[in-house]
Amino acid sequence: MFGVACDHPPILIVMEYCPGGDLQTHLKNQKEAIEIGERLVYTLELMALQAARGMRYLHRKNCIHRDLAARNCLISAKGGHNKKSLPHGNI
Repeated sequence: MFGVACDHPPILIVMEYCPGGDLQTHLKNQKEAIEIGERLVYTLELMALQAARGMRYLHRKNCIHRDLAARNCLISAKGGHNKKSLPHGNI
């Protein structure tokens, strides 16, 4: 997160460009290619860890998310392995 504009609603958040889209769409698009196994478990654990780190970051910035969901997690340009959470909530 680079900055926040909260002079009046809606609150606007400035963050890096995430060309990978949202996690929900990404998972739907990859549904046919997903193979059950250790790699899938590792990938899901990594996604969950990144979401938790995003929540920790927002908490440290005194933000409340209120809507953590795959549709609100964005995928950065770093090969689809770096998720960003859209911070819906109170600052």
